[in-house]
Amino acid sequence: MGAYLSLEEQVDRGEKRKKRRRGRAYEFEDGEWKFVQKKTDELPSPSEDRSSLLMQLEETSKAQRLLTFLEAAVHSPALDKFVAARALCLLTIQRPSLNNEELIRLGSQPGLIALVAKMEELLKRSDDVKGESDTGGLGPRWSALVLQALAVFKDVPVLHKLVVPVAEDAAIAAADMNNQQVALCVWAVAELKEVSRLLQDNLLPLMVQNNRILGVRAYLKVKAPFEHSLLKQGILKLRRDVPYLRDFLPVH
Repeated sequence: MGAYLSLEEQVDRGEKRKKRRRGRAYEFEDGEWKFVQKKTDELPSPSEDRSSLLMQLEETSKAQRLLTFLEAAVHSPALDKFVAARALCLLTIQRPSLNNEELIRLGSQPGLIALVAKMEELLKRSDDVKGESDTGGLGPRWSALVLQALAVFKDVPVLHKLVVPVAEDAAIAAADMNNQQVALCVWAVAELKEVSRLLQDNLLPLMVQNNRILGVRAYLKVKAPFEHSLLKQGILKLRRDVPYLRDFLPVH
C-alpha cells in the first residue's frame, strides 16, 4: 500500500495545485496562479450512419465549427440531400454566431464551398430519377426551408448556384406545400428575384394561382404570425419592385 503524500510532496512530484474562481480554472505554476485556457473540443469524425451524422451536425452549435465539420462530412456516405439541406438550415440558425468579418468571408469558407458542391451533385442526381421513384426532389418541406436559407444568405454568391435547382424542386412540390411553406417561398422569391427570374416567373405563380395566396394569408394571420410577417414583407417587396406582379398579389 502506497504512503500518503502531503500537498508539498505532491507539488514536489510535479503535480500542480488547481483552483476555480468565478467559473474560471487556475493552476499554480512558477510561484503564481495562472489562468488555464479552456481547450476547444476536437470535432468528431463524421459518422457513416445517417442518424448519427445528423446528431453530429446538430451538436456543432456554432457556425464556424459547423463549417469546419462539413469539410469532412460531405464525404460521408450518410450525407444525402436531406442531411445536406439540414446542414444549410443549421448554418442559417447559427448565423448570429458569426461576426461581421466572418460573414464577409463566408463565401470563401471551404466547408460551405464543399457543401454547395455536394448539394449540386445530389440535386442533379435527384433530377435524373424524378418520375421514376419517390427519391427525386427535396419535397415541400425541405425545398421551402432551403429557399429560405438561400434568401437569408442572398449576399453569399457561392450559394446562388443552388437557387435554380432548389426553386425547380419547390415548383414540383408547390401543390403539397402547407401555408407556412408557401409563405417562406414567397418571401424567398422576393429576396432572390435578382438571382434568377425563374422564381418570379415559374415558382411564384404556383403560390398565387386561383387566389391561393388569399387563403394562405388569412390562415397565417391567425395561426402563424411569424410566417404572416414574412409573407407580408415578400408581397410588399414584389409589388414595389416588379410592377406587373401587382395584378396577381393582394394589396394588404
